[in-house]
Amino acid sequence: MSSLQDNTAEALAVVRFRIADHHFAMEARAVEGMSREPGPCGAPLETLLGLPVASDTARRWLAIRGSQRRLGISEPVELDSIAASALRPLPPLLQCRPLLPALAAMALEGAQLSLLLDPCALPDKHTTHNNSELEMQP
Repeated sequence: MSSLQDNTAEALAVVRFRIADHHFAMEARAVEGMSREPGPCGAPLETLLGLPVASDTARRWLAIRGSQRRLGISEPVELDSIAASALRPLPPLLQCRPLLPALAAMALEGAQLSLLLDPCALPDKHTTHNNSELEMQP
């Protein structure tokens, strides 16, 4: 894990994790805390994204700031930063027809693509999405 830099114009503090061999992140300022217990409002993030839930992995539960929601993320979960120069807006087609709810931006760091999620934009429960495009090989 690289060292966390301040949220400046040069870097964005994020929480990084993986789902189905894909890299994801969300702004660290959206996360109020992390625990090993889901609490009464916990749901695996995969469920809210319409993706298969990995049942055989340990989870961390992220408390989302300004909400009662806790998101279950398969370990490892890392606090890190993304250089501002690596951030990319969503292409117009993805803005009009998002494959994932809450997809906000992308980060390209070398050959690694990370999808940035806005946890406040996640649905309250799983809604039907055709995410077959995400079932590609890494």
